[in-house]
Amino acid sequence: MAELRAGGLALVINSTKPEQVGMVVTLLKLVYPGRFTLNGKEYCAKANSPVWLCEKPEAYVTYYPWQLMPIDGDDFSNEDEHQKEREHA
Repeated sequence: MAELRAGGLALVINSTKPEQVGMVVTLLKLVYPGRFTLNGKEYCAKANSPVWLCEKPEAYVTYYPWQLMPIDGDDFSNEDEHQKEREHA
């Protein structure tokens, strides 16, 4: 399975805002509690543990890693063939 990584895509699987569940975001960087810089501006991450800084259409947002599922990096092109092999084994 793919892992969360900067530059990758992720599906929001848990959020305090139900309308965000199912949304695809681009992972920018993992930020730790304290100050971080984005586009030359300084911000403060108030979470108690690391969060992913993500880009969604027209905004930036942060999510805990457990709120995200990576959706790129896996190759499913031969999945049907692998399923047939498992069925006939």
